[in-house]
Amino acid sequence: RDAIAVESNDPDGKKRLRFAFRGTAEARDLIPDAQLALNSKSVPRLDQAREFVKDVLKRNPGYRNEQLVFNGHSLGGYIAEGVGNDYK
Repeated sequence: RDAIAVESNDPDGKKRLRFAFRGTAEARDLIPDAQLALNSKSVPRLDQAREFVKDVLKRNPGYRNEQLVFNGHSLGGYIAEGVGNDYK
C-alpha cells in the first residue's frame, strides 16, 4: 500500500482524519522520484493519492478541511504536501 487513512482524536478531543503516504521504498518508486527531479508536470502517484483521498472522504462524509491531516516522508512527503494543498 502506498497510503493509509485513519480516524483519530487529538488529546483535546478533536476528531481528525489522518492520511499517511509511503515514501521511496521499492524500485518502482524510482520513476516518480525521477519525475520529481525533472520537474514533471504530471506525477501519476500524486494523482493516485488524490483519488485515494477523494474516495476516503466520500466514504466518510462530514469531515471539514481543518480536520484533515496529511503526513509522509521523502516521496510520501511530496505527495502529502501536494494532496494537502487541495484541502486548504
